[in-house]
Amino acid sequence: MKLVRKYAMSHAELAKRADRVKSLVERDKVPLSDYGYPADLAEIIQTKTDEFKAMLPDMYWAGLFSLASQKKDDVRAELEADLKEIRFKVKLALGIKCRYYGLFHFKGLFRQKDQELLAYSKHICETVEEHMASLLQNRLSTDLVKHTRGLSVRFEEAMDKQQKAKAVREQQRLVRHDMSNALYDLISEVCNVGKHIWLNKNKAFFHDYVMYSCSKPTRHPHVEHKS
Repeated sequence: MKLVRKYAMSHAELAKRADRVKSLVERDKVPLSDYGYPADLAEIIQTKTDEFKAMLPDMYWAGLFSLASQKKDDVRAELEADLKEIRFKVKLALGIKCRYYGLFHFKGLFRQKDQELLAYSKHICETVEEHMASLLQNRLSTDLVKHTRGLSVRFEEAMDKQQKAKAVREQQRLVRHDMSNALYDLISEVCNVGKHIWLNKNKAFFHDYVMYSCSKPTRHPHVEHKS
């Protein structure tokens, strides 16, 4: 999904311009009131600007997602190690030509996606438990199977946390996007009115509004891609 900004500037610059427009509104409260703006317009702009500034940057949420992904990958590595050990001991106990060996489907163990590996690990544990009597002779203990099952649970939990971190990041990006566009719409409208008020009346005041806004949306809006 694409999030299209209505402005071509950084978030920091947008906040800076909003602060400037707030000061202009305080100065021009009387003429702006003739166009239906409330007496507390400056306070409204200040509140929206403060709320926008208080939003944590995307890099913060990206960091949390990266951390959750790393923890998930770490647990996956442990789970793969356990499954590799089980594969080795099953091979010792049964031999690869044994018809029961094929029940484990060890081929392609490390090329599976996370959800596939989770389901596969549960399958391996259940299959091992069904044939434990034949496997105990090569020290494939119940402790190893128990440990692998525990890792499967941890892996599933880590996957959930990763997905939640991703969802939170996407939600925060959407909130920040909508908030910034709304702030831009507000100050852009005020600036257009301000230019109209001072056109051919006060050149300096007119250019105050030109400097801190654009009369039209940019032709090539900045596009944010949701990951």
